[in-house]
Amino acid sequence: MVAKRTRTPFKTWSTRVSNMLLLAAAALFNSCLSNAGLREIPTYEVKRGDFLITLVESGEIQAAQAEKIVAPDVRGRLQIASLWPEGEYVDVGDLVLQFNQTQFVQTLLNAGGELEKTKSDFDRAKAEMEQRLIELNIQIEQRTAQLELEKINLQRAELGTPIELEEGLIKLKQAERLLTEAKGKLKAAKVSTRVDRQNHELRIARWQKRYDRALRDYRRLSVYASRPGLVIYEKIRRPEGLRKVRVGDRVWDGLTIMSLPDLSKLQAIMHIGEGDVEQVKKGQRAFVRLDAYPEPVFSGKVAKIFPMANPHEDAPNVQVFEAIIDIEEKAPRLKPGMSAAAEIVLTLIPDVLFIPLEAIFQQGDQTLVYCLKESGFEFREVQLGKRSTLSAIVESGLREGAIIATKDPALFGEK
Repeated sequence: MVAKRTRTPFKTWSTRVSNMLLLAAAALFNSCLSNAGLREIPTYEVKRGDFLITLVESGEIQAAQAEKIVAPDVRGRLQIASLWPEGEYVDVGDLVLQFNQTQFVQTLLNAGGELEKTKSDFDRAKAEMEQRLIELNIQIEQRTAQLELEKINLQRAELGTPIELEEGLIKLKQAERLLTEAKGKLKAAKVSTRVDRQNHELRIARWQKRYDRALRDYRRLSVYASRPGLVIYEKIRRPEGLRKVRVGDRVWDGLTIMSLPDLSKLQAIMHIGEGDVEQVKKGQRAFVRLDAYPEPVFSGKVAKIFPMANPHEDAPNVQVFEAIIDIEEKAPRLKPGMSAAAEIVLTLIPDVLFIPLEAIFQQGDQTLVYCLKESGFEFREVQLGKRSTLSAIVESGLREGAIIATKDPALFGEK
């Protein structure tokens, strides 16, 4: 018996082909969706390199050297009347700081008035003393002439009666006594004149000193730039906290009001917490970033750690230590007074595998990462070593070049 061969109608074959094409398209579509989901998951390629354990602290940029402009040493209360705008450049001779002059002008006028009065009194007294000496000298001349006359009269009386002789002797002694008295008065007047002159000169010198001091204080109220530079205001402590100086502030002598920094060498002054200061050492590498600009990053080294703690300007109850970082690069963007953050390298471990902390997941006692495979992400248990603020050393469980997720793939629909 010969079996009959059944022919499949063309329509049936066409239907099957169509179904196969649809299945292939669906598979391709699902694959695309899956790949698209994978592409959305952020990843990190495990690399080998130098692992840094760092300390990040905040602070600000300052110049290594700067001309400090301080409140002058004067007698009187100082109040800031005007300031050169911060961040602007000054030339030699520009008036950068002016203090209120009202009190000092009055002191200067009073001292000047008293000085002129004292000089005038001395001139009047000196004229009177000179006139008195002249009168006494004339009186001596008169007494001397009278004495000579009485001597002549006595010679004549010797030729006369005894009574005339006696009268001549009396007149001669009287003339001698009057001359002696006149000479004594002159001598006393000279001593008195010398003492009075000294007293007047002392009073003049005293008021001259007061006037000179008042004039010096008045002139010190106006402060001029002795070199060109960029004006940076200093911070002062006030009841409300630490802030930069401003017009109207009352300050004391010796207080630094502003500075004109030398921009050829800049530093970062950082505030280190009490618990971290023991880890920071002179010579450690550091990377400085400006808060206003994330790039570029500037290299530097720790140059100094101050031994005394000070209250943090934003939290007076917190004690911090100041550390100076010398910045190696130069850039127009770097300016004193700008806020910055410094990452100080405490420890460097060379040639190790490390991964970012955001790629590490904890599940019970297990430390896991999501490792990318052909079928998707799968758990991989890892053993970690030392950690920094950003990453951790991988001691086992991963190899160099592995791709791991830095976020949970489940958040993107992956199982």
